[in-house]
Amino acid sequence: MHDSSSDSQPESIHAPNVCIRCLKHLSSTQGHTLPVKSTTTPETSAVIKCTACSLIHIPMLKRSTITCLIVGTLLTLLNQGDVIISGLLTSALIWKIPLTYFVPFGVSTISALLNTRR
Repeated sequence: MHDSSSDSQPESIHAPNVCIRCLKHLSSTQGHTLPVKSTTTPETSAVIKCTACSLIHIPMLKRSTITCLIVGTLLTLLNQGDVIISGLLTSALIWKIPLTYFVPFGVSTISALLNTRR
Protein backbone atom coordinates (compact mmCIF):
# COMPACT_ATOMS: atom_id res chain seq x y z
CA MET A 1 0.00 0.00 0.00
CA HIS A 2 0.99 3.54 -0.65
CA ASP A 3 1.24 5.77 2.41
CA SER A 4 0.36 9.37 1.52
CA SER A 5 2.18 10.69 4.60
CA SER A 6 5.49 9.63 3.06
CA ASP A 7 4.85 11.85 0.01
CA SER A 8 6.29 15.00 1.46
CA GLN A 9 7.56 17.94 -0.51
CA PRO A 10 11.03 19.32 0.24
CA GLU A 11 11.11 21.08 3.59
CA SER A 12 11.84 24.52 2.10
CA ILE A 13 8.47 24.57 0.32
CA HIS A 14 6.31 23.85 3.36
CA ALA A 15 8.46 25.12 6.21
CA PRO A 16 6.88 28.40 7.31
CA ASN A 17 10.07 29.56 8.99
CA VAL A 18 12.52 29.19 6.11
CA CYS A 19 13.34 31.75 3.41
CA ILE A 20 12.33 30.18 0.10
CA ARG A 21 15.31 31.74 -1.70
CA CYS A 22 18.33 31.35 0.61
CA LEU A 23 16.87 28.71 2.99
CA LYS A 24 17.77 30.81 6.04
CA HIS A 25 15.86 29.73 9.14
CA LEU A 26 13.59 32.48 10.45
CA SER A 27 11.70 32.94 13.70
CA SER A 28 7.93 33.27 13.48
CA THR A 29 8.25 37.07 13.47
CA GLN A 30 11.13 37.38 11.00
CA GLY A 31 10.84 37.66 7.24
CA HIS A 32 8.22 38.85 4.81
CA THR A 33 5.25 37.17 3.17
CA LEU A 34 5.40 38.27 -0.47
CA PRO A 35 2.83 37.65 -3.21
CA VAL A 36 3.88 35.61 -6.23
CA LYS A 37 1.80 35.14 -9.37
CA SER A 38 1.64 31.61 -10.70
CA THR A 39 2.95 31.05 -14.21
CA THR A 40 0.43 28.26 -14.85
CA THR A 41 -2.76 29.61 -13.24
CA PRO A 42 -4.24 33.08 -12.72
CA GLU A 43 -3.97 32.62 -8.95
CA THR A 44 -1.57 34.42 -6.64
CA SER A 45 0.22 32.63 -3.84
CA ALA A 46 2.62 33.81 -1.17
CA VAL A 47 6.22 32.99 -0.33
CA ILE A 48 8.28 33.75 2.74
CA LYS A 49 11.63 35.47 2.30
CA CYS A 50 14.18 36.92 4.69
CA THR A 51 14.68 40.69 4.58
CA ALA A 52 17.79 40.48 2.38
CA CYS A 53 16.02 38.29 -0.18
CA SER A 54 12.89 40.44 0.04
CA LEU A 55 14.92 43.48 -1.02
CA ILE A 56 15.58 41.82 -4.38
CA HIS A 57 12.05 40.43 -4.89
CA ILE A 58 11.53 41.28 -8.58
CA PRO A 59 7.77 42.10 -8.48
CA MET A 60 8.33 44.52 -5.60
CA LEU A 61 11.28 46.15 -7.36
CA LYS A 62 9.19 46.59 -10.52
CA ARG A 63 6.42 48.33 -8.55
CA SER A 64 8.94 50.54 -6.74
CA THR A 65 10.59 51.47 -10.04
CA ILE A 66 7.28 52.40 -11.66
CA THR A 67 6.38 54.48 -8.61
CA CYS A 68 9.73 56.29 -8.60
CA LEU A 69 9.53 57.06 -12.32
CA ILE A 70 6.05 58.57 -12.04
CA VAL A 71 6.47 60.41 -8.73
CA GLY A 72 10.10 61.40 -9.39
CA THR A 73 9.23 62.89 -12.77
CA LEU A 74 6.31 64.85 -11.34
CA LEU A 75 8.41 66.16 -8.44
CA THR A 76 11.29 67.08 -10.75
CA LEU A 77 8.97 68.97 -13.08
CA LEU A 78 7.29 70.77 -10.19
CA ASN A 79 10.46 71.66 -8.33
CA GLN A 80 13.04 72.11 -11.10
CA GLY A 81 10.98 72.43 -14.29
CA ASP A 82 11.65 76.13 -14.81
CA VAL A 83 15.41 75.65 -14.41
CA ILE A 84 15.45 72.65 -16.75
CA ILE A 85 13.43 74.50 -19.41
CA SER A 86 15.67 77.56 -19.18
CA GLY A 87 18.72 75.34 -19.67
CA LEU A 88 20.52 76.71 -16.62
CA LEU A 89 21.38 73.42 -14.99
CA THR A 90 23.67 73.89 -12.01
CA SER A 91 25.95 71.39 -10.31
CA ALA A 92 23.47 71.25 -7.43
CA LEU A 93 20.79 69.90 -9.76
CA ILE A 94 23.11 67.11 -10.87
CA TRP A 95 22.63 65.43 -7.47
CA LYS A 96 19.16 66.80 -6.63
CA ILE A 97 17.40 65.26 -9.63
CA PRO A 98 18.58 61.65 -9.03
CA LEU A 99 17.77 62.09 -5.33
CA THR A 100 14.26 63.19 -6.33
CA TYR A 101 13.84 59.79 -8.00
CA PHE A 102 15.52 57.79 -5.25
CA VAL A 103 13.26 59.07 -2.45
CA PRO A 104 9.99 57.69 -3.90
CA PHE A 105 11.78 54.42 -4.75
CA GLY A 106 12.99 54.10 -1.17
CA VAL A 107 9.64 55.02 0.34
CA SER A 108 7.80 52.59 -1.92
CA THR A 109 10.22 49.76 -1.15
CA ILE A 110 10.22 50.34 2.60
CA SER A 111 6.42 50.60 2.63
CA ALA A 112 6.13 47.30 0.76
CA LEU A 113 8.50 45.61 3.20
CA LEU A 114 6.66 46.99 6.23
CA ASN A 115 3.33 45.82 4.81
CA THR A 116 4.60 42.29 4.22
CA ARG A 117 6.25 41.76 7.62
CA ARG A 118 5.25 38.60 9.42
